[in-house]
Amino acid sequence: MTNQLTMIKTPLASLVKDPQNVRSRDYAEEDVRQLADMIASKGLLQPPLVRQMKGGKKPVFGVSAGGRRLAALNLLAVENRLPEAIAKEGVDVILRDNNTADVLEVSLMENFNRAPLSAVEEMRAFQSVQSEGQSIEQISNTFGVPVRIVKQRLALADIHADILAAFDAGDMSLDALKAFTLSSDKETQKRVFDQLSPHNLHPSSIRKAISQEGVTAGNKLARFATVEAYIERGGEVLQNLFDEDQSVLTNASLLHEICLERLELEAERLRNEGWADVRVFLEADYNWSQNMDPLYQEDRELTEDEVIRVNALMEERNDLTHDLRSTYDSADRQVILDRIRTLQDELDALTKADFTLEDKARASLAVFIGHDGAVERSRPYVTSQEVASGASSANADPDHISGSLAEDYNAIIEAEMRFAITQNADVAYLVSTAALAQQAFYVRSPALTVGAV
Repeated sequence: MTNQLTMIKTPLASLVKDPQNVRSRDYAEEDVRQLADMIASKGLLQPPLVRQMKGGKKPVFGVSAGGRRLAALNLLAVENRLPEAIAKEGVDVILRDNNTADVLEVSLMENFNRAPLSAVEEMRAFQSVQSEGQSIEQISNTFGVPVRIVKQRLALADIHADILAAFDAGDMSLDALKAFTLSSDKETQKRVFDQLSPHNLHPSSIRKAISQEGVTAGNKLARFATVEAYIERGGEVLQNLFDEDQSVLTNASLLHEICLERLELEAERLRNEGWADVRVFLEADYNWSQNMDPLYQEDRELTEDEVIRVNALMEERNDLTHDLRSTYDSADRQVILDRIRTLQDELDALTKADFTLEDKARASLAVFIGHDGAVERSRPYVTSQEVASGASSANADPDHISGSLAEDYNAIIEAEMRFAITQNADVAYLVSTAALAQQAFYVRSPALTVGAV
């Protein structure tokens, strides 16, 4: 059967989504808005394909192909931004016959054959338009895409010509090409390209070669100091337009200086609370307290409500410790470990008495930047002489850690070791070698039996 196609104009209100349109899900809001902006700027470049629906006094047309265009037109109507020609004269549509099977076929063909522009095609298109004098904002409005995307594509187009030629020849991936945008200096780009070609053009290698001794914005030091404070102090940032956390703060010494200044403020606050010796480190340092003993808090008597709360916290901590043993995703494991730590902090706050001024006057502790970019502080420590001469009862008690807590800690350590073995072949090899050596030479460590792992 030959399908009759007729171009007509019809009011927007007469258009509805055809029930036979195979795309049943709602369109992404951002996609619809981008298309709406483009229609508002350039008009409706491609008329929707419609068929007349049955019933009703006034004609109603179902949109068989062009549902996103219909959604964009309706959005413009709600926002009172319809192009004047469409508002006055109606929407151009292509009317075809009412064959249901054929409508389904057309809808399927349009959706299966739709191929959005690739990043490279957008890059060349935006570069061409920019060369004709359009600003980034104008390009954004013309194509209905965010300014951020336009900047990303233009940064790709501005990469050294030799690198673009290598990409066009299929010698590197798009992610590798994006990595070169970390530097806007074409000489730097070309130097790194020549240095790494042809076998090491990986995104991480490219970023590392460009940034050299810099620190990424996602690093815990940068999160603690804040990129804003670093820039205010004159620090340079190599912007990664595709991933902000991979932007590079080039002046590591300045970043360290800012971090140490902020840590010193925290240390001074603790000194004002009575702690005699507060030491500052950028990262956790376990060597400073090697010849010292931990200072523990006295247990305090709990109210009935506090006992109930403590039991609930311990139950949750035990459940999470059990979950940790069967969790292998790194991000999920970190969430569990963070929660266990939070629970333990609350348990300590509930069950332990505050340190006395006398304890603080003879103790040392350290402040440093934790893995999440926040300030952390160590347990207080005292010298062995202090312990011998005047330790508190809590410090003199060798069984200061409860049995259940010790079991939980051991379970966490075991789970972490199991995870390390599954994730790292070197660790698995070393642990296996240790286990074999233990069996062959009857070596038994009081701290760890490898075979148990």
